[in-house]
Amino acid sequence: MFTDNSSVKVLSPSLNYDEIMAEAGLDFIPEKRPLYFYTPALDADGNEVKDDEGNVKLALAPSTHSMAVVHNGIDLGTVGLKYGLVPYNLAFHFVEDMCADGAARIKAAAKIANGAKAFLILETDDAINLGSGLVIKNTFMLMSSHDGSCKVTGRSIPYSVSNGVVLPVPGSDFNIEVKHTASAESRLVDVKKTMKNVRVAWEESEEVFKKAVTVVISPEEAVEFLHGVFGEPKSTRLENIFNKVLGLWQGEGLASRHPSCRNTLFGMVMAVGEYCDRFKTVRQSKKVNEDEARLLATLTGEAARQKATAFGLMYRMMHGD
Repeated sequence: MFTDNSSVKVLSPSLNYDEIMAEAGLDFIPEKRPLYFYTPALDADGNEVKDDEGNVKLALAPSTHSMAVVHNGIDLGTVGLKYGLVPYNLAFHFVEDMCADGAARIKAAAKIANGAKAFLILETDDAINLGSGLVIKNTFMLMSSHDGSCKVTGRSIPYSVSNGVVLPVPGSDFNIEVKHTASAESRLVDVKKTMKNVRVAWEESEEVFKKAVTVVISPEEAVEFLHGVFGEPKSTRLENIFNKVLGLWQGEGLASRHPSCRNTLFGMVMAVGEYCDRFKTVRQSKKVNEDEARLLATLTGEAARQKATAFGLMYRMMHGD
């Protein structure tokens, strides 16, 4: 999952915070510029101006409600007239304190749609070996708000080293409100809030992982599990998805080579993760290329939701719900 491509930068642990933001292309300063729209042209008396054919002429007028956010002439989004922009290096500034304390380190960073959205992927020293080298690391992400400024959202995403799958933990989201002038004290509060949420999510996940690798399920139970994740296979497309995931679970997947994943509940969750992160079709657009579309799907989109559903089903089965 976390390999260099057109959107993701895997970062050297020797880089400091400013170097990381520069390497990832997140050190730019966005600007606000007026938005214009077409409105009927009026003469000095306030009457509509028409052309020779009787059609009302149009004129450009500035918006009184919103402005464009741009960088190097590229449109990044739209904000209100009074909205104050916070550059990414300031929005994520509390991360510098977090890394300096050794609480976490930045593993990778991503810039989406030329900087309209930003992600930082961090990890702690916590990890669990579920047998035969099946290592899961305590990993979490921080992402900018849709307009790139006033809020940072965090989410716990334990990372499987063997197959590169990230598993979004349902209910682990938390928000950091970004201040335009953040003091050292407020950054410390943000650090403590972040690490508390990450720690709680990891401890709960670790407990579930340890139990799930011991639970053997039948092919019939595996199919029932997939119903809970993807719904009823009422189409050829869904039948193909079921067959693909079952194949990944029964030996075709990278995680299935580990005894802890063979015919187990945890192995089924890993198979769902491999399908979602490696094989699921993603849609690119004029603003978002294929690498960016896959990252968005994996961390926040449909693939992330399906993986979180699988995680939630695993959790409920472990707790007898």
